[in-house]
Order: sequence, then structure tokens, then C-alpha cells
Amino acid sequence: MCVGPGVREAFDRGRSDGLGRRPRFLRLGADLRRPSLLLIFVACASIGALATGKARRVPELQGGQFGLSTWSGRTVTEPRFERVTRFRQGRAAAMVEGRWGIIDRDGDWIHPATLDWVHPQLYAAGPVLVSKDGLYGYLDPQGDWVLPAQYEQASPFHEGFACVRDPQAMRSGLVDAEGLPLTGFRFDECDPAFSDGRARVRLGDRWGFVEPSGELVISLRFDRAQPFSEGLAFVHEAGLTSYIDPKGHRRIPATVEAAGPFREGRAWLRYGADQVGFIDRKGAVVSEPRWREAQDMCEGRAWVRDPKTNLWGAIDVSGRLVIPPEFEDPAPFHDGLARVARDGSYGLIDPKGQEVVPIRYAQLGELSEDRISFSTRQGGAVGVLLRDGKVLVPERYAQISSFQNGLALATRCEWEQRAVGRQRERCEVLYLDRDGRERRRSR
Repeated sequence: MCVGPGVREAFDRGRSDGLGRRPRFLRLGADLRRPSLLLIFVACASIGALATGKARRVPELQGGQFGLSTWSGRTVTEPRFERVTRFRQGRAAAMVEGRWGIIDRDGDWIHPATLDWVHPQLYAAGPVLVSKDGLYGYLDPQGDWVLPAQYEQASPFHEGFACVRDPQAMRSGLVDAEGLPLTGFRFDECDPAFSDGRARVRLGDRWGFVEPSGELVISLRFDRAQPFSEGLAFVHEAGLTSYIDPKGHRRIPATVEAAGPFREGRAWLRYGADQVGFIDRKGAVVSEPRWREAQDMCEGRAWVRDPKTNLWGAIDVSGRLVIPPEFEDPAPFHDGLARVARDGSYGLIDPKGQEVVPIRYAQLGELSEDRISFSTRQGGAVGVLLRDGKVLVPERYAQISSFQNGLALATRCEWEQRAVGRQRERCEVLYLDRDGRERRRSR
């Protein structure tokens, strides 16, 4: 997975997604309970339900509430939900009277609407993380508790593992999809994401790694540690920095201030101010340390920042500069295109640096299914462009999500008169198909 500029030096800044610093999903849970949040940010996840199967469901908005229909438009459930999230394994989260529950494809409750919050990824990698009465627990696809809501902090499952903090022990540990403890509650922080058969754990100010059985296989001896990537992890130990292998052996000594994970066989290293370069998995220099900043390699390109102009160009896997430093705010390449800016305007370029979508838009979204949202005015109405820059949907919506399985959610807002001299903004959520046509229930 390509990593954007917002996290390219997360390790250098000491950031962590583990439980010790109250992970991002906990803040997201609080946000989803705010009634003022626009429906599109919750409902956009529902598009993922449409991918396969005979019983695909499309949430439809009518009269301020959601119902369910088939892809062809046949009504399955009349509008009665305040919000609906994506379906996974035939399940979705739905809200009524401000409380969340779990429904099946027919709109029937498999877990009643008694929850504070349901994680939007649902059953993507195991039981779903939920919150009830301010505590966290997990539900299986039948709506039964795998682990009751008794934890002050908990992570969503990642490939069958999750990290929870025991309120009695005041320590964290890993659990499996059946709710069985793997490591015991003996760490201050744990990372449920295994890579190369290793996951990070922390006790006090020391990091180590466990294997899927829960056994500590690399001792708690590191001041800081990155997750493994392509068989190597960057660590700080006793004032020394290096990349280690899954057995804990030092493979690439690196006396640097910071370093990134290996992507496509390349990793960036920061030796000092304006001294960022790249190495390969043997430690050989691929690009000399002459850049101010760098991003991870992605689709054969890595963005690098020129210290003289403060603009971004790109190198290939050999370290050769293939895109001159002339862009601002670049995003990683995705499906052969990258979003870049020049003088505050955005467009898309190819791996040779040629403009595919002209750099003239105030806002550009994320390319998905060869479609991308755009606006010619900052904060203005939003439309949709095709991959080649042709306008598919004119600028007439307040928001448009990324396309998933042929649909994108769009919000259209209008001002309506309430009383003399008073107006209010009235918004509705609808679907756009890949041809730009609106899909919504007739009233």
C-alpha cells in the first residue's frame, strides 16, 4: 500500500496508532455520535456492500430516513433508519433514535439498536468493534458478543487480531477472533497489525515484537520500532539505528535521524537537514542524500523535495530523477496517475510528468474507478471528471464521495424559505452511477 506525505515521517515524530496514545478509531467513534455530522460521511461506506451476491442492497434516502432496495430498485425495507453503513458478510450498522444496531440484508435486527457506536469497517477482518455505555467490545456476524463491552480502549480487528486494554490490569494485550487472549495483558501498547509474522508491543519505554501465537520473539530492547515491511524493520537501540530482520538480527546499520519502511525494495533515509536519500534492501545507496523530504516508493516512483526550490519531483527505482521538481503537494501514484499542484491549482500527471488532467482545479478528490471529483472554486460546488479530464458531471453538488462498485454518494443542497427573512439549507443524499446519472427513489 502506498503511503501519502501525511505519514511519511510518522516514526520520526514519535506518532503511534497503538492504544497508548488513544488510537484514531476512538476519536472517530465520538465523531459518529455527533448529530450534526453530514450523512454522507457515514453513509458513503455503504457502497461497499454492492460488490457481489444476489442480494445486493442500496440504501436510499426518502423523507430524511434510509430504506433498503435491490440494485434494480425493488424496495426491501421502507425508510426507517437515520443512518446506514456498509454491508459486510450480509450485515450493516443502522441507527434509530440516535442508537446503533446491526441489521441483515432484509433490514431485520440481529443486534438491537442499543449501541453508542459501531466501527464503520464492520466485519472486514474479524468481529466488529462496538461501543456501549462508553466501553468497547466485539460482536460476531450473528450479533452475539465475542467480548462484552468492558474495555476502555480497543482496536478494530486486523487480519484476525485486535488489541484491548484490560481495565483491571491496566495493561494491553492481543486477542484473536474468538476473543481468546494471546499475549496476556502485560503491555502498555500493542499493534494488532502483523507484518512478516511480527507485531509490535511496548512495555514502559521499550519495544519488542510478538508472533501470532503471542510469544515474544524479539525482546523488549528498542527505544523505537517501526512495523516490518518487506522483511525489515527500522529500530532505535542503545543510541544506534538499523534495520533488523524478523529474528531480530541487524541487517542494515544506518546512522540516520529517521528512516522510512521498504516499499518496492527501496527506503528513504534522513541523515540531516536537506539530506534525504534512498537505499535498497542490501543497504546500497540508490539516490544520494540531497533531498529535503521524500515519500515512499509507489508504482515505481518516489516523490522527492528539492531544497533549493522547495518543489517536488520524482525518482524511479534506480534513483534517476524522472520528473523535474516543479510541483507542490504531490500524492502517491495510483493506477498510473498522481495528483499534483502548481501555484495552488491541482491536476493529474502520468509517470513521465505529463499532464493528463490539466492543473487548473481548486480541488481534486481521489481517483477511483477512473473517476475523480473536482471543483473550479475553493469551497464551491463539486462535479466529476473522467480519467482523461473530460467532465462527466457538472459542478452542482456539495460533496461527492469516491466511486466504489459503480456508485458514488453525492450531497445536493438548496436553500428554502422558512419564514419571512429566514432561510435554511436543505440537503439530500443520493447516488451517482458511473455514467453520472442520479439514482434515488421517486417521491
